Amino acid sequence: MNKEIQAPVSAEAVSSLSAGDMVYITGIIYTARDAAHKRMDEALAEGKELPIDLKGNLIYYMGPS
Repeated sequence: MNKEIQAPVSAEAVSSLSAGDMVYITGIIYTARDAAHKRMDEALAEGKELPIDLKGNLIYYMGPS
């Protein structure tokens, strides 16, 4: 089934998704590689705030090509 959702996403939008859905996303999608994920994890472990609010936001992993 095709679904259109707006980022940042709501809990309702996430709940409506099923495996196999074709999802079309509009809005801001952040990209990050493994080093960025590591820095975010370390910052959270140290009790620091991240530069963006992750609630409802999407992070697309961009690996090396």
